[in-house]
Amino acid sequence: EVLSVISDLNVRSTPGKDGVVIDKLTYGQRAIYYGEETDYKEKIIMRGEPRFSSWKKIRFSGSKGRGATDGWVYGGGVSRKNAIYKEIDKSHSRRDLSTVTSEEISELLGFKVSGNGYSNGFIEYEMPANSVLLKRHGLFEFSGRMKKHLKSEVDFTYDLIGEFVHGQLEGLVVKKVKGSDFDYQCTLSFVSGNVTQAIGSGVYRGVEINYETKNPAECSFSALEKALQL
Repeated sequence: EVLSVISDLNVRSTPGKDGVVIDKLTYGQRAIYYGEETDYKEKIIMRGEPRFSSWKKIRFSGSKGRGATDGWVYGGGVSRKNAIYKEIDKSHSRRDLSTVTSEEISELLGFKVSGNGYSNGFIEYEMPANSVLLKRHGLFEFSGRMKKHLKSEVDFTYDLIGEFVHGQLEGLVVKKVKGSDFDYQCTLSFVSGNVTQAIGSGVYRGVEINYETKNPAECSFSALEKALQL
């Protein structure tokens, strides 16, 4: 992902100053960068400052309702963000993430994911027409190893999977957790971004555990794990 650091940054049909200007990026506008760039660099004066950079191919939300649009921008006019995107189709992308913390995952997904450790995973996005922002749309999945699971104070592994539909959580979000003396699954049900039900089941120190609620105050992973007395 890149951000425009220049107001009205030209987006061209082909790399180089001879390319036809097909659109412009506003200051701070985001665009997806897939790693394709020219094998040469060019010196250009931008805002009175000399810059030396290659041309980069991007995909962005075009102005005047053009939707997802491909073009080339001068690298000196954008700033790289720490994200790797893979194209699914013209308007959908997948963002791969590695060694992210539970706090970072919580921020990305919009709900709390507890744990002290690191995870790998991905989130799928769309670029809607008439928008300069990527919107979460499609599957997400994370897995990793965490430290000191709640009461048991032992390491554990976990898997988290779910889906966004046009920016809102939809359907089942499932968290599977496994340690040396426990193995359980928590499931949250979402309708149009609102959680409607929480179900937990599994085995903890040889004892079978089950819990189900439709109380909104208890429909979270942390509340569900507390209700299961983990």
